Amino acid sequence: DLHLSLRRQRQMCIRDRLESYTNLLAKAPLRTNMVTAACLAMTSDAVAQRLCVDTEAKLDECAVYDYPRTAWIALWGSVVSGAMLQQWFVLLRYLFPLYKTSNWQLAGKVFVNQLVMSPGLNAG
Repeated sequence: DLHLSLRRQRQMCIRDRLESYTNLLAKAPLRTNMVTAACLAMTSDAVAQRLCVDTEAKLDECAVYDYPRTAWIALWGSVVSGAMLQQWFVLLRYLFPLYKTSNWQLAGKVFVNQLVMSPGLNAG
């Protein structure tokens, strides 16, 4: 059946792309995380700007796409989400090596993460 054949090909394509991405993460985790975070940040900003056009009463403020804003969002995503948080989570794994098997280590990891990172990332 042609439909099943196309479905299998699509599944193989998705599986191959996920495998390629996983291999990139293994070979160059920092760079891969930075590029991924920048792409996700740009996509979310594009959606947010589009929603602004669709929902805001002041359409003239939102009608023009703000490319510098998207560039800054991409830079923030790349540096903060892609680089800084990756290194932070590496440090947390080092500080709490048994977090997968020890509830106390898991609780400590979550507590330290919330105590140190959440105020700066959620302020404002």
